[in-house]
Amino acid sequence: HVAETGKLYVYTIVHRSFPGVKTPFVDVIVDMDDGSHLKGTLHGVEPDEAKIPFDLPVKLVFREETPINKPDTAYLTYAFEPLNA
Repeated sequence: HVAETGKLYVYTIVHRSFPGVKTPFVDVIVDMDDGSHLKGTLHGVEPDEAKIPFDLPVKLVFREETPINKPDTAYLTYAFEPLNA
């Protein structure tokens, strides 16, 4: 069982990705409150270095996504959002 909250450890703003992936987006590593570390995508924050503070408190969120090449096949994934969002 992993914690549901943590703090932003490091990030990068991705400007080029796989075909069909909307860019730019913020790729992060989060230090979870239980001591674990997770890599994921940060949602709810503008992809601008001036607006992404290190140690930003975040929460783990789950969402359903659909691959662009298989629109009838949904899957569950996770991302991060600012804790106060």
